[in-house]
Amino acid sequence: MSSKIWYLKLIAITPLLWVIGIIINALYFEKYIIPANYRGVVYVITDKENGKNRTYDLFTRIYKIPNSGVLFTKFNQRSGFNKRRFYQVDKNGFLQPLGVLDYRSYIEKWVINPPKTEPPRDSLAVFTPELNYDSNSKDYHTVFTVGKYKDIKVWNYLPEQTIDSLRNTLKN
Repeated sequence: MSSKIWYLKLIAITPLLWVIGIIINALYFEKYIIPANYRGVVYVITDKENGKNRTYDLFTRIYKIPNSGVLFTKFNQRSGFNKRRFYQVDKNGFLQPLGVLDYRSYIEKWVINPPKTEPPRDSLAVFTPELNYDSNSKDYHTVFTVGKYKDIKVWNYLPEQTIDSLRNTLKN
């Protein structure tokens, strides 16, 4: 009789295990390490042949951004629940956490009295990290901008020629 009870308990818990498995499969923990004093657009692009090898810190993916701002990685990127943390290396080599802001939270730069809910325009932050699909490569890439809102001229964009040039340099 106890084997029937055990079997019924297993049947009852199976959907819960499925749900937990689906959630774990959809979660990504990511740590982005940005070089000291870097300001500008960052791209993280999947390149299975020439990209940097995968690096983990327990379950967290580590993305060490080069000085060019474009990282080619062997990590597959896909949509899901990404828990991203951003750090910048300080002058002593320690990691300093960066906040994440959305540039759409600001009103136009020429407005003199911004609303009280607007974040400070002179705080160093990562702006609008996004996962974009590239129909040419049939893959995703992560893009964001690092800087102070008042100093940024371009949001989340690098010309394709720049990316292609860096990719060709990597291949050679």
